Amino acid sequence: MKKVITTVGTSIFENFARSGDAGSAVRKYHELKDKRLSCKSDFTSEVNALKQEVTAWLSKPEHSAELQSLDQLRIESNDQLEVYLIKTDTILSELAAEIIAENKVLQQTKFRNIAPIADLDVEHFSEFEDKGLNNLIDQLFSLIKHDATHTPYDLSHWIINITGGYKGVIPFLTLFGQMNGIRMTYLHEKSKALIIIPQQPIGYDFSLTERLYLHFDNARIDPGKVPDEEMELLLKYGFFKTAGSKKYKETSLGKMFRHIVGKTEVFAKNVTGHTVELLMYEYCNENKYRGFPHFRRGDEYLNRGSDRKLKGGEIDLLGYHNPADPYSEPLVMEVKGLPSFLGETPKIINQLKEKKKLLEKHTVKPAVLEFLLYTSIQKNFDNARNDSTLKAKLSELKKELGDLPLTVTMLYLPMDHREGENPFLSIIEKHITQNQLKEINL
Repeated sequence: MKKVITTVGTSIFENFARSGDAGSAVRKYHELKDKRLSCKSDFTSEVNALKQEVTAWLSKPEHSAELQSLDQLRIESNDQLEVYLIKTDTILSELAAEIIAENKVLQQTKFRNIAPIADLDVEHFSEFEDKGLNNLIDQLFSLIKHDATHTPYDLSHWIINITGGYKGVIPFLTLFGQMNGIRMTYLHEKSKALIIIPQQPIGYDFSLTERLYLHFDNARIDPGKVPDEEMELLLKYGFFKTAGSKKYKETSLGKMFRHIVGKTEVFAKNVTGHTVELLMYEYCNENKYRGFPHFRRGDEYLNRGSDRKLKGGEIDLLGYHNPADPYSEPLVMEVKGLPSFLGETPKIINQLKEKKKLLEKHTVKPAVLEFLLYTSIQKNFDNARNDSTLKAKLSELKKELGDLPLTVTMLYLPMDHREGENPFLSIIEKHITQNQLKEINL
């Protein structure tokens, strides 16, 4: 089954108005044009009447640009379609999506009518740039994220159909599709030839991305930590924009960059996490951390009996006393970046709750469950014990984990900038010392 993201416009109403069958419905169409969804209740009778008339008239795919292109795509792909309708927060876009989703003329097609995307109106450019495009990017990544049928990073069964809808978003959809490995389709209203734009072998420049990505969290939280040259590049490529004196705001392009690089590139944040695990593995072994003489990394004991990796199934670092029985009252350490925990608290708490279930299933009773948070921002490390937001989220975590012996430790991971060198080198060249670790009392 092909999964198709389709932008929805108002061509169905325009075609209806030109058909000669519209009559008084044309007046209703013009009354509703450009009206926001928030005032839909003021036009209930007009909306219902227009929907009824257009639905009765809709008898073939050619009546709608969206349906015509989807029908052609279904024929050429020789496959069923699952269609996600992307619509704006206007009455007509919402109504068009409803009519298209309920149509009776398209075969072997399932429609998913998702929530409207607010502020996708270029006439209000500041809202379009600051909110609308971010809302669009969030929705697109959400759709992909919740696709349980694809293997990681393989989006070859996804297609973006840009035939209908607002043309102002096409450049962003094109970039999104190309950078995520998603094909695009377009059908001109006067042609029956479906234009297919295959995914090209393009991506972010490796060395430049590696250089910039490591400064993303600082640029969002503490821009004073970002070297001027790197900040200028982040602004140049449109990943950030100025938001006052020495203040910067991440753009929709920046959000896209962060999502894609953070999940698919070899120099991404997950590699930073793995590097922290290796550094802590070295530190724990050399210092018999918390009295445990032995440590192993990436332990898969909790995945036993499963043909796949389970959520919470991998133990980042396992400390133990007896090599013959390493799971007798061990130290179980989970390593996370501070920005990840603060930004995705429910997800991470859920992951640790799943780990708790697996520990109970395999009768592993940790002497210590250590939650290690790392940061490259000095003031976040210094203020960790007094940060009310952090402590509230950690208290929530402790409550959810119940009687597990939870300990929270903060690791400061300094990142030095040396002219002409990758800042990632400053992380992997150093050894962790005791003064970089700080326990946070709950």
